[in-house]
Amino acid sequence: MKKLKLIIVLFISIGFVQCNILKLEKSPPFKVQGGVYNYWVGGQPGVSGINVNINYLANDTVIFENMYFQRKTTKIETRTVAGKTHIIGHFNTSTREDILIIEGQNKTTKQEIKKDKFPFNLNENEAVISYKEGVKTKYVKVEKLKKTKRNFYQ
Repeated sequence: MKKLKLIIVLFISIGFVQCNILKLEKSPPFKVQGGVYNYWVGGQPGVSGINVNINYLANDTVIFENMYFQRKTTKIETRTVAGKTHIIGHFNTSTREDILIIEGQNKTTKQEIKKDKFPFNLNENEAVISYKEGVKTKYVKVEKLKKTKRNFYQ
């Protein structure tokens, strides 16, 4: 009887874990042609970030939402330059921390909140982009992003 209870608890636990995993699409309505990322440093101490630029082709309009990269999340910007369409993510990595006062809690940084809720396990050169298909949000992983030269701004 104990073994049966243990097996039932195990199956229920596996079911809950699988519900929390976001499914990655194998064939999105667009084709990723490649991408790059680079670190940048601003003109003031502690100001820095990462830019991720992904080229894609699509026959129809795609509504992009968020990009997930190196345990950070940002809204996606789309841009067409010289006939090529790009998905762009600007990630803030500044060492200046924004402090939030959350009701009933001590001071918390925005980065601490995001680290707890990051939904993907990615390598350094991988990103996930979310997009809308109808009313449903879907996710696709972009692998093998190439690291380019660091930019220094004054």
